[in-house]
Amino acid sequence: MSISLHTYIASIVSQITQSRADADHTAAQIAKIYAQDELLKTFSTPRFRTPEIELTIPIAIDGLVPKPAQSYEPVNKQKFNQKTYQLLKESAANQPFNRGVSIKLQSMIAAESSALVTNLQAGMSKNQALNRYGESAAKNLAAVAKDNGIKTRPLVVEQLVAKLGKHVQEPVKPINLVDTSVVVEAAKLREINPQNMIQIKIKLNEEGMEWHSNVDANGDERARLLPE
Repeated sequence: MSISLHTYIASIVSQITQSRADADHTAAQIAKIYAQDELLKTFSTPRFRTPEIELTIPIAIDGLVPKPAQSYEPVNKQKFNQKTYQLLKESAANQPFNRGVSIKLQSMIAAESSALVTNLQAGMSKNQALNRYGESAAKNLAAVAKDNGIKTRPLVVEQLVAKLGKHVQEPVKPINLVDTSVVVEAAKLREINPQNMIQIKIKLNEEGMEWHSNVDANGDERARLLPE
């Protein structure tokens, strides 16, 4: 029985990650035991990390299976929309937006960024699509500011476009991918001529994640999971 190469590598990484989680769980249990003992609670809790793991794995290629063409979004909408919102707030001299204004602006930004992606995928140049987006963003901000008595500095479309440009990629043409099927079972590998086998090397570097909390412009506390 063969398995796709990406599934096989993903399973290895997943198992190593689970091993680290199991080790942390054990460390937490030991910490509880230490905390309840008058002498042990003065000791540091034993805990191990694996900053780097290197594996050499023998496999044999079983076949190449074509996969349907895939296309990729030219814009990471979440980051792009957040950056636009930040720039619009700066043009308002960072005056606090009430919840209604914030929701309205974010909704407009989401609609315009969707239109931006549509224009790019339809063949419009990056500069042209961004300029159209910038003009709409400036117009929307001016309308919302006027309706809510918010003073804003003139939003220069060229400056807005320049700051947002790095968050937009030219549309990528659909590409055809190939799924590599491999043999990994030891019993089957023994039956294969060593000359027909290959070895893959995997080096994994450990990096943990931590929860970080911050307060947004509306005073709401938000938690984000970030690399430690």
